[in-house]
Amino acid sequence: MRRKEVDFQMRSKLRTICAALLAVFALTAVAASSASAAPEWYVKKGGVFEKVKEAINVEGTASWEVTDKVSIFERFGVKCTSKDFGQIKPGGKSTLEEEREFNCTPVKGCEHLGANLGVVGLNWNLELYTEGTEIRSRITSEHKETTPAIAFTCRQNLTEKTDECGVNTSTKMMNIPLSGFVEATFDAKSAKTNCSWGGTGKGEWTGTLVTVKPKAGTGVEAIKAQ
Repeated sequence: MRRKEVDFQMRSKLRTICAALLAVFALTAVAASSASAAPEWYVKKGGVFEKVKEAINVEGTASWEVTDKVSIFERFGVKCTSKDFGQIKPGGKSTLEEEREFNCTPVKGCEHLGANLGVVGLNWNLELYTEGTEIRSRITSEHKETTPAIAFTCRQNLTEKTDECGVNTSTKMMNIPLSGFVEATFDAKSAKTNCSWGGTGKGEWTGTLVTVKPKAGTGVEAIKAQ
């Protein structure tokens, strides 16, 4: 084979290899860009979804349960429902600002709830993030003085003790297209929480932290996290 033909074939192979490498690099860059894109809130107005550019008032309902493993054999807790109010904001941020019509019952080994029942550390500041293919939400590190928590007093037999369980965990965000709501629910990936009675990692949340929906008068038809 002539030298010129060999050189031509070598150059052709090199061009092919370079083109393939460039294609791989381009796909890798697109994938990295997609993976690093943080989820955000979107609202539907006039039939069209657009990214949230300013704070929008929202409301919702909650139905959750938190329990504290206070010993090897004992777990005490509380189950609550409420109506919640807050805002969704740019950059995947949100706040839970107020809870009304707080209605709670004792669960597990707790026989009776005392008067010291309430939400600690409002406003709760939250942020959306991705974990694998899921969109989740968590309390941000902006809370420096008071850790968001639920406080309750539980009585068993003749002993009464006040417990405080933090919300230092995460929720799975699920868009409900038919209703236009977004549910923040606790699941298997929600980390155990810390409680003042049982200690580090002894608390566990289940249920729905909040179902987010548009507040009347905002002009918003639906909400989604994306």
